[in-house]
Amino acid sequence: IIAPSFARIFYRNAINQGLVLIVADEKFTSAVEESHQLEITPAEIINATTGARTPASVSQMLLALKEYGGILEFLKKHDISELEKLAK
Repeated sequence: IIAPSFARIFYRNAINQGLVLIVADEKFTSAVEESHQLEITPAEIINATTGARTPASVSQMLLALKEYGGILEFLKKHDISELEKLAK
């Protein structure tokens, strides 16, 4: 999910569910249309349809938790102390 910002409770629920949230510039996000193709890297988002680019902030921990299906699934198989390693 790409947006200029996220409410704290939504962000927390995304961690629980393993959703990846990407913070990007509001001007960029408001210009994206449903039919546009986006390329996402850890450092930026590229609108392949229009050529527009913007820096992006992608949490490494969220990317890692996505692979496990969220924090709850992660904690079923790992100790909470291992969670800090995901953020690095």
